[in-house]
Amino acid sequence: DMFPEEIMWSKWAMKDATKLAHLYQLYLPPYYPKQTHIRRAQSYWMEHPPQNSRQALQHFDQLWLDQGIPLSNQNAQTMLRKNEQLIKKLGHYLPAAIHFGEQWYWGLDRLEHLESRLMSLNLQAPSYKAGQYQKTWQNFCRMPSNTVRDKHAPIELFFSMRSPYSHIALSRCHQLAKHYGIPLKIKPVLPMLMRKMAVPKNKTRYIFNDAVRESQKLNIPYGKVADPLGKGVENTYAIWHFANQQGKGNAFLLAISDLVNAQGISANYHRGLKLACHQAGIVWSDAKQALKREAWRDVVNHNLKQMYDYGLWGVPSIRYQDTQVWGQDRIWCIEDAILAPYLSSSHPQSLKDLSL
Repeated sequence: DMFPEEIMWSKWAMKDATKLAHLYQLYLPPYYPKQTHIRRAQSYWMEHPPQNSRQALQHFDQLWLDQGIPLSNQNAQTMLRKNEQLIKKLGHYLPAAIHFGEQWYWGLDRLEHLESRLMSLNLQAPSYKAGQYQKTWQNFCRMPSNTVRDKHAPIELFFSMRSPYSHIALSRCHQLAKHYGIPLKIKPVLPMLMRKMAVPKNKTRYIFNDAVRESQKLNIPYGKVADPLGKGVENTYAIWHFANQQGKGNAFLLAISDLVNAQGISANYHRGLKLACHQAGIVWSDAKQALKREAWRDVVNHNLKQMYDYGLWGVPSIRYQDTQVWGQDRIWCIEDAILAPYLSSSHPQSLKDLSL
């Protein structure tokens, strides 16, 4: 489904937009518009399409600043449905997405990819300054390793073996935890399809293509994928559960995720599993016996329940103490939370300055 947990997603969206607006120094009202106002604004937009960005912003102000929206007729709803069908036809599934040259750019986070593409075509203005949309990742691991003195609280990563974004988040969370010397606790969950949830083709296709460009940006190998759906996921989690008891669960997941997502080596068969065990320092004969056990299922089900209890619904979700986020492109929020106790007003660089 496009929105597997729409209520949770809606609650999260406003919080996430607020963080992003603060990061980019954009104004966002502190409340969400009423659904009746949203529907009326959509209709008004359809009947009076803006001719330029200034008019578009005026339309948004009418909705978000409650400036009053004229009544509309029912024809606008038909136009909305046609636009939704057009999005699907062009290969996407969400609003706030830009379509240019057969590629999609969803939200503020992906404007850097559009910026890069436009500049490669020499379409920028002479005075344009590049690199305006990199604030979520350009200062990663920005403070010295000894900044963090409390090494007890872990980073929690809710991870799915089949999720491209989980693969990216696993690498980034490992790097972040290692840099500051804090624990990383990985909590695997079953993929959506193994929980009998539908995943539309447009969504699957976009996520793969987006993960390719995101991984290239971050220098994380990805793209040659051996889909682990089914047996590959079960094998991975069975050995992970065994390895975790030896303190090698993270090393195994890092190894098998790279093999499956970057080298196209399947987790369905012993070859890939044995290679991952070797890389993680796990005795294969012992790990092979773990494939027969089912104890991992209770752990994975518990992880899923815990993720939902936190108000999160999908992977990768990441948590550090009271801060929790969804998405590999929100790890900067986790780093902010890690550093917050050590960056006071007396520090030469405030947390806000470092985030920006």
